[in-house]
Amino acid sequence: MKTTLGAFLCLLCSSSALADYGGATLMLWPTARSVALGGAMTALADEPDAEFWNPGGLGLQPGASFAASARRWLDLRDLRYLGGDWTFSRVAGADIDVNAGIDFRYSQDTPMEAINEMGRLIGTYRPWDAATGVHGGVGIGRHLGVGLALKYYHALHVPGWVLDSIGFGRNHEALTSVGHAADAGVLYRPLKQLAVGLGLSNLGWVRYSWLTEVDKLPTTARLGLCGTPVDIPLVRARLLGEASLILTEESTAFADAGGRLWKTAAAEVTVLQLVSGRISYLWTRDYAMWQGWRWGIGVGYKDYVRLDVTRDRPYFSTNRSEWVLGLAANNIIGLADELKQGIGFDW
Repeated sequence: MKTTLGAFLCLLCSSSALADYGGATLMLWPTARSVALGGAMTALADEPDAEFWNPGGLGLQPGASFAASARRWLDLRDLRYLGGDWTFSRVAGADIDVNAGIDFRYSQDTPMEAINEMGRLIGTYRPWDAATGVHGGVGIGRHLGVGLALKYYHALHVPGWVLDSIGFGRNHEALTSVGHAADAGVLYRPLKQLAVGLGLSNLGWVRYSWLTEVDKLPTTARLGLCGTPVDIPLVRARLLGEASLILTEESTAFADAGGRLWKTAAAEVTVLQLVSGRISYLWTRDYAMWQGWRWGIGVGYKDYVRLDVTRDRPYFSTNRSEWVLGLAANNIIGLADELKQGIGFDW
């Protein structure tokens, strides 16, 4: 990719162009499992990426857990995610669990060429953005969880040396953006076979250097349902549905790309506590780029440790599918106790 003088002028004159980039790491689905399920995670929220979908699920998760993933998005950006949390049970002797954790996201674009007015290459650079956050949840009994996540965002769009080389620098001041966001959620499991989740994500803003405007992130409200019609050691089947509504009025890349309403239907089937298969279909109202089928598989030991591989759908009418890799380790202390006791598969 190339940064020319004319293109850069457009960049500086349009904050909406920056909005297409700003905050992206806060909005892209973080894990392989969540991509395979088409984002229908608000009523599931049973792993560390609940901080993204519904922090209310954090308080209902046992022990210590972590999740990591990697993907290449649109063949333009490398994305990495890492999150972990710990649940402290029976706080103050009450039937209340308290969860706390941290998460980190990082993405970096492919190298971009900076070219001056003479058409001469003056160097290459790689824009990046990152977000780090803290999250926690409270589990009340075994049926209700509430949670909150707070995140700080920082991005480098154009280095100072590029701006200075083409005469737009301010003493080598880079073009950057910073922002803050908050997520909140509630997860209610009235029955073992049924869960209802409600989440509010990306309540926050992004501010760009050189510009006085502040862009709102695409704040999104989510409502999800999760039913488990079959749950025996040999087979567990989950059916999920979710509706997401983008509340922010300002135009952003993600609001434009998906319309204001997203709907997903998904299923996850786990066999012999070893192999999980997932499939989903996402509908969007206005823009077909995001709409379509996604699927993935996971291989692991019970719900403790699992390696996930997901095929995301092709974007921009290309035939190239995108693949996401993920690793999840849940309730590590519980796993260690089972191994010490020699407990194996329930079947």
